[in-house]
Amino acid sequence: AVAIAVSLCDALALIGDESSIGKLNQTVSLRHRRVQCEAAGALARLGDEEGRKRLIELAEDPAARLRAIAYADELGFGDEIEPALRTADATAEAEMSLWLSQPHQMGVPPTDVEVAASRRLLWPSFDDPVDVTLVRFEYNMGDRTYSNIGLTGPATYTMACDLADLPIDDIFAIYAGWHADHPDIFTVAADAMNEAQLRAMESFQQHLQHLGYEEIKPLLLGLFLVERAGIFSATREGKPCVVATDGLETLDQATGGRNRPINGEDLFNLYKGRKMLRTFNP
Repeated sequence: AVAIAVSLCDALALIGDESSIGKLNQTVSLRHRRVQCEAAGALARLGDEEGRKRLIELAEDPAARLRAIAYADELGFGDEIEPALRTADATAEAEMSLWLSQPHQMGVPPTDVEVAASRRLLWPSFDDPVDVTLVRFEYNMGDRTYSNIGLTGPATYTMACDLADLPIDDIFAIYAGWHADHPDIFTVAADAMNEAQLRAMESFQQHLQHLGYEEIKPLLLGLFLVERAGIFSATREGKPCVVATDGLETLDQATGGRNRPINGEDLFNLYKGRKMLRTFNP
C-alpha cells in the first residue's frame, strides 16, 4: 500500500491537475512519514502553500529529513530549511532513523535519536579515511524501553547485542570488526574444528586456566589473517562471560544478567576491530 500511495502521489504531481489537491491534503494527514513526505512534495510541486510548509516541517523529523530536504532542494525552496538540519550529525541521525524504520528492521522510527560520537578513521574496506558516526537511539514503549547504539558512515547498521555499557572506543572497534570482509578472516565453530585447530584451542584454554577462568567451554576459533584467537564461554570470580585470547591479549565481556549479551561472534568482532583500528589509526 505504501508503494502504491507513493507512486500515486508522484503521478498526480507530474500530471499537474489541481483537482487532486483535496485528496493529497487528505493523504498528507496520514501517519506514515514516507506517505506524508510524498504527498507534501506533490502538493508543493502543484504550487500548494500548505504542502510547501509541511515539507519544511518534515525536515525536522529525522526519519523523513533526508527525503524532505531533497524534495525542497529540487523544488527551489531548500534555503528555507534550518541549516542545523543539514549538519553531519543531523544527517547521521536521519540515516539511522530511516534505516530503523525499514520493514525488515524495527519497522517504525525511534522515539529518540542522537549522535554519541563521531570520528574520521581509516576503516576496513576503505583506502582513505572516512567519517564514522555512532548514533544512540531509543524506543519508548510505555512500560519498557529498547535502546542501543548503531553505526552510520561506512555503513548503516545496529548490532543485536546491547552496546550501551561498552566504552566508545570498543563500540567503534566492534563495528570495525563486523565490517571487515576478507577471505582470511573467519571463524570455525567448536564442533567443526580439525585436529590442528583443536590443539590450538587446547593451548588457549590452558592459558585461560592460568589466568583464573573456570568452567571454560570452546565456542569458536577465530582466524584473523595470520593470527588465531580462541573464543570461549567461561566464568571469572563466579560470573559468566565470553572470553577471547590469542595467548598474548585476552578480553572478556560479562553475559550474566543481560537481556542482549555479547556472544562469541560479537567478541571476535571486538577482538579484530581493536587490532585493526589500533594498527591503522595510531
